[in-house]
Amino acid sequence: MSMQNRYVMVTGAASGIGRQTALTLSKMGAQVALVDRNSEKLQQVMAELEGGGHGFFPADLLDFDAYPALFDAVTATGTKLNGLVHCAGVARPIPLQVIRIADLEQIMGVNYYAFLMLVQQYAKKKFSQGGSIVTISAVNSHYPKKCMTVYAGSKRALEGAVSTLALELAPKKIRINT
Repeated sequence: MSMQNRYVMVTGAASGIGRQTALTLSKMGAQVALVDRNSEKLQQVMAELEGGGHGFFPADLLDFDAYPALFDAVTATGTKLNGLVHCAGVARPIPLQVIRIADLEQIMGVNYYAFLMLVQQYAKKKFSQGGSIVTISAVNSHYPKKCMTVYAGSKRALEGAVSTLALELAPKKIRINT
């Protein structure tokens, strides 16, 4: 499978699944737009990518008002996006007795709300024409673990959203999966 002449944004690109996704996409020939809040680690990943035409864009995905500027920066060269992979996520055990609204806001914010706002921007014609969107869910949403209620809920929310977004985005020739 070739990703030649494809430009893909990857969130959470500084570590974990996001980092490996970016590296794999570059090996397949894609140009990658790395997005993460950790600028230092993004630069390290950038140095590991194969090929050229990549960029890194430090961003806090909880700053939803900054999304238009982020997408403007990612597409500043005039190249539209062919794909978006949302790998950024927060997964930490929190027992029911100590769940706080701040925990809900952070986990749902990065795992779910950010995804919806990223898809909203991606679907604008000025940023993309068709393409594919992928978000990372978790086995934990189907095979629960103790104290992972908020995380599992955020991943189940993703799965529900993807099912309905597939119907909404199909006329724009945008595929979406989790």
